[in-house]
Amino acid sequence: MANNSNEENGGLHIFDKSGEYLKHVLCTSNPFGLAVINKSDIAASFYKEKLIKIYDSDHFKVKHVLLDGYYVFGLSVESDCLVAAVRNTGIHFINYSSGKILKILPSDIDLLTYVHMIGENTLITDYEKDILYCRNRDGETVWKYSSDAMKGPRNICTDTVGNIFVAAFVSDSIIAISSNGNDSKKLLCVQDGLKNPKAICFSATTSTLLVVSQTGTALKYNLSYS
Repeated sequence: MANNSNEENGGLHIFDKSGEYLKHVLCTSNPFGLAVINKSDIAASFYKEKLIKIYDSDHFKVKHVLLDGYYVFGLSVESDCLVAAVRNTGIHFINYSSGKILKILPSDIDLLTYVHMIGENTLITDYEKDILYCRNRDGETVWKYSSDAMKGPRNICTDTVGNIFVAAFVSDSIIAISSNGNDSKKLLCVQDGLKNPKAICFSATTSTLLVVSQTGTALKYNLSYS
């Protein structure tokens, strides 16, 4: 987990798969986005330092740096492609192995922050306008979703069958949306323990959602399908 804080507990916090706390990795500035690239490499973005750092997953030492000089926020990964939400520039597609920028999609979102890649499409939230966009590799909008239940959408994740989960910060809820954007439901709310959710991650091995709030509370929910 990335703790975007200037306080002593800021930095990266490492847990094992059972939730046991392992270590605290101090960082030179506030980490924001995280993406597991493969078994040995983890990417973390630092918007104050304006770069992405690649850590080894064993000792959490910095192996190399990407996008030096860019205001990088959210990260996502698909195969060998690392996707970054870069403020004032757009969505960057980067070949992780070479570090080469493959494509930049300009963005019309003023405060571009969160991005999630799913197949050939990219999911982006605009938390000022309460919209989730699904856009293709050419930057064209395939569909967009908005509702009164999804206010202040932040981070995004997907499960193995393409369902989309959005952390709605203002409406204190998790919204589940079908892969085509046509169907949706409020999956979790205040009654389930949510308060200002910002980060969300799906585990395919355990079929669970991990949701972290603004206050730092981390909650795990088991998903069932009917």
